[in-house]
Amino acid sequence: MPIFEDAPDHIWNDPNWVLEPKEDGERASLQLAKVLSMLVGRNRQDFLKGVEKAGAFRNLTYRNPYLENITSMKYENSLLDGEMTETFKVAKPKDINDNSPGMLRHYNAASKVNGVFVWDKYTVTRYINGDFLGYVVWDCLFYKGNDIREHPLWKRREVAKVIIKSLCDPKIILIPQYPCTKEGLQKLFNDGWEGAVAKNLDHPIPVGQRTHTNWWKLKGDDNRTVDAFVIGVTEGSSGGSGLTGVKAQPDGTAASLTLAMYRKGKVFEVGKVKNLPEDAHLNAFSNFEDFNHQVMEVKISGWDGKRFRWPKFQKWREDKGPRDCVFEEQMGKKK
Repeated sequence: MPIFEDAPDHIWNDPNWVLEPKEDGERASLQLAKVLSMLVGRNRQDFLKGVEKAGAFRNLTYRNPYLENITSMKYENSLLDGEMTETFKVAKPKDINDNSPGMLRHYNAASKVNGVFVWDKYTVTRYINGDFLGYVVWDCLFYKGNDIREHPLWKRREVAKVIIKSLCDPKIILIPQYPCTKEGLQKLFNDGWEGAVAKNLDHPIPVGQRTHTNWWKLKGDDNRTVDAFVIGVTEGSSGGSGLTGVKAQPDGTAASLTLAMYRKGKVFEVGKVKNLPEDAHLNAFSNFEDFNHQVMEVKISGWDGKRFRWPKFQKWREDKGPRDCVFEEQMGKKK
């Protein structure tokens, strides 16, 4: 179930409020240019908002070099705000400490296979899930170099819609909006979305602060639980000391249990649980056969596109077997 209590009651069923599905991509703004456009990080937004200690903005074009080719002479210097749902590997050697955009882009290009950039693991997961891959726009901050943040969201969205239509590129879309109702939010969860953002259509973007007073992030209930079964174990260790340099040694206990579900008829790993009950901590490594394929109920804090966030053991489910742990039934088909 979704969390409702964190959002004020007045937003529900108010036609001035809408719901936007929460993507699990990488936040970035797209600054359009005549020749090569540029993806910039959140610090640019902090700078534009006048927030103190806003760092130098990050050039994130290396995360998706293809997007720089979405250019516009007509809408040069317009700044779209959104999220990348297609990002690529950066094969930077571990001994290289230079994280400048130029260096990262160099290794991004070096990671090409047969002249093609390689998706990172998050994009691969989105592809398997059938999710949109590209750039999802939810706002327009500057229009042809003019600051339009003082305009209401509905007007900025119309500007973004016009720009996106003119770009005519399948890799860039406008995020959908739905009526702000509790039933609508529940449907987004049922469809597999991680959450939603409630936004007021009549309000501008506040200047001088990081947070947006007319946005409410609505996520899964902190008490949401799922059932998954055990498929692996990691041995624990003890006796180490960072002060003396003594390395911890394996001690025969279980540090974590690896969990899985059935997804599209196949076993699919969904995460690791570390807060094990005493019997599992002491015996699951030495007697793994006693725990293998046992079903446990775990509390989760969402889904990151690949695994559950912070799964925590709640109880063993002796009434269930592995075939009862179906991903689509518990998380929705979109995931």
